[in-house]
Amino acid sequence: MTKIEGTIGEYIVNASHDNFENGSFAIYDAVTIVIAKPYEQKDKELTILLAKEEGNYSIWKQKGKIVSFEINPIFLEKRSTIFEGALDDIQIK
Repeated sequence: MTKIEGTIGEYIVNASHDNFENGSFAIYDAVTIVIAKPYEQKDKELTILLAKEEGNYSIWKQKGKIVSFEINPIFLEKRSTIFEGALDDIQIK
């Protein structure tokens, strides 16, 4: 796992959606994070998609706050958008 620290940026309501074969769908909000640490990821913008579950994403609306979390480094190799479920040990400072 890789420890990431960054600044919470823009919160985007209804940023993305999925349509499923059974006719159901899911809508996701999103938040941007500008990475500060580790150095090799510095200034990279990461978009995190958030499931729309009551109370699940309220911590992400704290623009300007520092957030840290752990993530499998494979998710950072070619992606700039990930799902919140890929994050562990989320802490707002």
